[in-house]
Amino acid sequence: MKNVVIIDGNIPNSVFGGKSIRLINIFDRLKKNYRLFYFPLTRGTLPDYVFNLFGSIYPIQLDIVPSLIQKLYCYSQFQPVYNYLLYADDFLKTIWEKINMCIPLIDIDIVHVFDFYIGSVGLYGKKCLHLDALFLWDIGDSWWLAQKRWFRTSPSVKALYFVQMLRRYELDLIRKYNKTILVGYSEVADYPAILRSKLVWIPNGVSGLFLDYNYNVSEVIPRSLLFTGNMDYPPNRKAVSHFLSDIYPNILAKNDDVVLYLVGRNADKLKSLESERIRIVGEVEDIRPFIANAHIYIAPIRLGGGIKNKLLEAMALGKDIVCYPETVEGFEMPLPSNVHIVYDEYHFANKVIELLDKPVSIHRESIDFIRSNYTWDIAVEKYVELYDKRNNSGI
Repeated sequence: MKNVVIIDGNIPNSVFGGKSIRLINIFDRLKKNYRLFYFPLTRGTLPDYVFNLFGSIYPIQLDIVPSLIQKLYCYSQFQPVYNYLLYADDFLKTIWEKINMCIPLIDIDIVHVFDFYIGSVGLYGKKCLHLDALFLWDIGDSWWLAQKRWFRTSPSVKALYFVQMLRRYELDLIRKYNKTILVGYSEVADYPAILRSKLVWIPNGVSGLFLDYNYNVSEVIPRSLLFTGNMDYPPNRKAVSHFLSDIYPNILAKNDDVVLYLVGRNADKLKSLESERIRIVGEVEDIRPFIANAHIYIAPIRLGGGIKNKLLEAMALGKDIVCYPETVEGFEMPLPSNVHIVYDEYHFANKVIELLDKPVSIHRESIDFIRSNYTWDIAVEKYVELYDKRNNSGI
């Protein structure tokens, strides 16, 4: 059985999002066939799900703060400030000494860095300790490409500089890792051709809890719209703001009986928006009934990256979905016919109005599409392929 060292970034107890969902679903399956040693770099208390997930946990307090000199050095090297870890050799050495105390370095088969920001930590083991192991950098969404999208909406010299810093940081580390794992399908094509052989696309998935969820169209709330997500996440907040100001008024002008439901963590911060036509639900224990009961699922998202879990869930329940091209660019095309892609707010409103006048249906095509392409079991098969094909010169 191979030994896998997992180095994770700062995961405070208060944060649970897309990365946490991926961590749980991937490693809960991988631990059946591999010995997992989990080293979270943290500034606080670890969340409970970590202790349920891993048998061998060795927290490392991330209490180092970059000095002004380190910050200036990073900027002079055209590197993000969080890359100061590359220059904090004493700290990196301490991390690997702790790892060596828990598992002899010679016994490590795979080093799996599960965070974008701490890529330099894994590289220290590869470059300075010359470990004979497979090194994987699991960045999830490309932050370079995500910031590039932000730049398009709010261009400035500072934003452009930050985009270029992130690009240099990512490309430099991709060259040095054996493989870098991305969640978004289209993101692979945005990298230089010479590096694409270093990239692996492993999308997010859904579990059978969604695919096997049974409901009847009679349970659907007529003329209801739904948006779900953590409202502390800037792309979600912007999406809600954009919908309420630029799209929803046009829908209500022709359909004054429509109700929009906003469901998700920190949605209660939007309570001031609540009205007869806007219902703020907040965080719920089980999102499935809310998706099932919605007439139309809306996703007016133009920022962020990778694959949106919310879309996987809505497709797994066969809902009509209205979204922008940016919302689904992480998927491999073509998508099922119930995913309606529009290009501006005018057509977004018109598509919603059109669907409101059609009978509610459960799209089996969509459910089958997710079952065949986007389950966690399928994602884990790709990780197993990576883990098992390693050799001394890479994969």
